Formats: sequence, structure tokens, C-alpha cells
Amino acid sequence: MATDTKRTKRLNVRLSEDIVNRLDAISDQLGLAASTVASYAIGEYVNTKESQRKSQSVATSMMVKQMASSFTSPEFIAQLMAAAEKEATEEKIELAIAASTAENSKDLITNKSKLSDAILAQHT
Repeated sequence: MATDTKRTKRLNVRLSEDIVNRLDAISDQLGLAASTVASYAIGEYVNTKESQRKSQSVATSMMVKQMASSFTSPEFIAQLMAAAEKEATEEKIELAIAASTAENSKDLITNKSKLSDAILAQHT
């Protein structure tokens, strides 16, 4: 266990009786003061968390770079363009169907009106 000669700050912590008893047992086994073991344990915890955060940051950075290169690849751009063209074609088809339906509806109304006029003309 490396000793840290730069320990100049004091930190008071409240622990449950169970934790204190377990810390005392470990300290006795190691032949060290409980405060030394606690100091070492806290240092190890902080180092581990910092290391995990750095690893996650590096992994995230690598993932972002990989995604960015994927989004700028010629294959991806071609697929994106094909999807946009397909969507535009489908929209044009839907508009054509709507226009055709509207034209057919207009024709039906015109024919209905002519038929009504013809029936009225026969009865008068």
C-alpha cells in the first residue's frame, strides 16, 4: 500500500457502527490505523471513478467519430438520397391519386347535375 505524504486536508465522516466494526477488523488484519485504511479506500474509490469516467469519455468520443464518418460515407449519402427520392416519388403518387379523385368527384357532380336537369326537363 503506497503512502501519500501529501495528506494535509482533514475530512470528517459519519459511518454506521457496522461499517466502523468492519473497517476496524480490516485495519487490525493489516496492522494499520483505521483512518489510514479509510484514506486509502477513499483514494482508490476516487481513482476508480475518475478512470471509469475517462474510459467512458474515450469510448463515447470514439463512437461519435465512427458515427460521423459513417454519416459522411458515400454509401450512406447514396442511401439517404435514394430514400429521399423514394419518398418524393411516393408523395407525387399520392398527390396524383388525390387530384384524380378530385377530378372524378367533380365529374360525378357535373354528371349528377346534368342528369337532374334532364329528369326535370322531361317532367315539365
